[in-house]
Amino acid sequence: MLVALLVANDDYWAGRPYVDQIVIRAFPDEAAILAALEAGEIDMTLYAPFTSVPRLQSSENIRVEVGAPLVDLFIGANVAKEPFDNLLLRQAVNYALDRETLIEAGLNGFAEMPASLLGPLDLGFDESGREVSVYDPERAKALLADSGVDLPLAIEVAYENNRFWPQLAELVAADLEAVGFDVTLDRLDAGSFWGKVGDGATQLSLNQRSTFVPDPHDKAILMARAGAEGSQTQHQALDAVDEIDTLVTAGISTVDPMEREAIYQEFQALMLEHLPYIYIGYLTPPIFVNARVQNVETFGTAGGRINLREIWLSE
Repeated sequence: MLVALLVANDDYWAGRPYVDQIVIRAFPDEAAILAALEAGEIDMTLYAPFTSVPRLQSSENIRVEVGAPLVDLFIGANVAKEPFDNLLLRQAVNYALDRETLIEAGLNGFAEMPASLLGPLDLGFDESGREVSVYDPERAKALLADSGVDLPLAIEVAYENNRFWPQLAELVAADLEAVGFDVTLDRLDAGSFWGKVGDGATQLSLNQRSTFVPDPHDKAILMARAGAEGSQTQHQALDAVDEIDTLVTAGISTVDPMEREAIYQEFQALMLEHLPYIYIGYLTPPIFVNARVQNVETFGTAGGRINLREIWLSE
């Protein structure tokens, strides 16, 4: 299915692109994408199954490159709705996650260990957050006991029925059940998922944030009060919402880079203190490329913002 045809602009101010045209195609699922890739019908994609990487790496016709850690994977906790209005339960979820296994088994190793909402390439990134985003099941069990809830605690985890999310959801559920949660998985198509999120009807939901622009505000803006209702976390219910909103505003309105770094480090610490998001990892996605395609820019491509102007073909 043809979605778009892009033709080189001979008069482009920065110079004509190297290729004459780019065809953007849509496919019904990952299996169809993989089949088209292996048949040579497409030259580049981010959306072949991660599980296909070992086989494709041995192919003479396909190259697998690794993208930068621009995409945060996380669990959003609805802090305006029981039971995750209770910070102790959000902390329990945080310490219940075996992120090394989630990354290896759920993402085929294509992620880095997380620290906070900001990633390692963001201005002001604070690596000390890795000390919070750790696996400690005994601590998770103690937090559940301290919360006073009856165990096992029945909860629901929503996620999109595509890409790596189903496998990741199964692994997350196993980790949570190991410490005292009784998990129901809510597998939804994309439209239904976002409809449920927007209605504030989720408890926990799996999702991601990729960087639209190379600035930490693009991730911090998720926590602005203006977008709270309808968000995954419903964070208008947090006691710290005023403080968070002040930091988000200060971060984008401050010019001095050192001052901005300090603001975003304070922002990260506050997010880890209240945990509306529980972090899984920084995705470093495989980029599947036909061997004839040269000069692929893997930085922006990792976040789905593909710069094709200087790509050229070897035949």
